Amino acid sequence: MIEILNILYLLVVCFVMFSFPLNNIYIKKKLINYNLGIFEIYSANILFLLTLFLFSSFFNFNIIYLFFTIFSFALLNLFFFDWKICKKQIIPLIILFLFLLSYSLEISTYPYLDWDASVNWIFKTLNFKSNYGFENLKNVPGYVGYPHLGTYLWALFWKASFIDYEYTGRFVFIFIYLLSFFTLVDNSKISTINKVILLIVIITICFDKILLYGYQEPLMFSVCIIFVTLVEKITNKKNLYLNYTLLIFCANLILWIKNEGMLILVLLNFFILFKKQITNKIKIILFSIFIALILIKKNIFLFYFGQFIFGWEGYEFIAISDFFSFEVLQRLPFLIYQIAITIVKYPIYLLFIACILISLIKEKNFIKNLDFILFFLFNISMAMAIFYLTTDLSWKHHAKVGLDRILYQTSGVYLIFILRFLENFIFNNKKN
Repeated sequence: MIEILNILYLLVVCFVMFSFPLNNIYIKKKLINYNLGIFEIYSANILFLLTLFLFSSFFNFNIIYLFFTIFSFALLNLFFFDWKICKKQIIPLIILFLFLLSYSLEISTYPYLDWDASVNWIFKTLNFKSNYGFENLKNVPGYVGYPHLGTYLWALFWKASFIDYEYTGRFVFIFIYLLSFFTLVDNSKISTINKVILLIVIITICFDKILLYGYQEPLMFSVCIIFVTLVEKITNKKNLYLNYTLLIFCANLILWIKNEGMLILVLLNFFILFKKQITNKIKIILFSIFIALILIKKNIFLFYFGQFIFGWEGYEFIAISDFFSFEVLQRLPFLIYQIAITIVKYPIYLLFIACILISLIKEKNFIKNLDFILFFLFNISMAMAIFYLTTDLSWKHHAKVGLDRILYQTSGVYLIFILRFLENFIFNNKKN
């Protein structure tokens, strides 16, 4: 009973904390160029607060004081809360809460930590829970070169729990994960009942136990969805400073969740590159800022730990002259096989391939969907290249346990195209 009450308390904490600061009647009056729904506001607040938590993680703050400071401001914000916007989405909010509750109960029933979580992420989490700083990460077990944002968030909510169990800190991952689906569907121009059906279907087909076992991939999955959703929302209106600010925050967070975030960010730039509503000047500015963020992260790791690794510890690239040697080319059949298994494992990929083929046949317009096509092709190529281009003799083992997780992180992006396809070819046809 105590554990159930603690779960309910932490879920309420998530709803209250991440409603701050944008869901405020006075702040919203200033955002005259933006028509934000409740789930978009929550996504924006997540980006703001995660950026604040990332900044705080480099200083030796007592995280429980940080938690109560932010939570106190969020509670005060309830007096200036725009409750009307919540009433319009009462049914989706109830569904969100029910999914949150069921997933949280599942974690509490089976508080299991899988491989990476048990040998890497949990020790970083314990470091921050014990109020040690970022530079002390070199003294804890696991790979020092792994980013730490998810573990700081984990420690923060674990510390805020009434019960001292590590799994309580993982509820926030579920909250962010599920919220990304609601943000995505909320942008669709379809009826509420169709949105509800879509939400239940996509949350069901996207479920994977990786969400429950302490991995950081679900957090990356969510932030990638939010990134592309932000790009999709950009219009020809002027003074869209909030959109671009959130994009920059989102790009930076991607870098601090997983090592491969650097490559994922490069791939996500396809959506900015092909977005006609973004001027060339803004594109150059955004790309320059993203490069600067990568360099800043690199220099921080070099300064504190004397290393900046890509992939796993000890990862090194093979020589260019060996790219097409027979010994290395022999890896291709196995990697292609692993890609095929992954595509079958995650139905999003099968749905995306089907939707893109039908769309190309119906519209006969390759250029219209070029951003998603290129993202898909380069995404698959990137995942294969990580294991194809390494000197590590254990590349096959790493591919078996890691290739599917790499592709899982970006799979949520394809939901955006799938929903667009359903909106254009299914729901609009029914309406007509």
